[in-house]
Amino acid sequence: MNNSIPDTLLLLEHPDVITLGKQTKDKDVIEQSIPIVKIDRGGSATYHGPGQSIFYFVIDLNKRK
Repeated sequence: MNNSIPDTLLLLEHPDVITLGKQTKDKDVIEQSIPIVKIDRGGSATYHGPGQSIFYFVIDLNKRK
């Protein structure tokens, strides 16, 4: 069984959300009226929302060496 998918580009917009990376300090988040999600990545707080285009590239790097 082949568990791979073809290289893919996902284009989307998130609903209002603030993601909190590992480096986020309490003072970094002022806005409390939208959802806040702790995630397992570096960096600080990041806002995502309508009107902000997000591009996710899904690429099998093993195929590209």
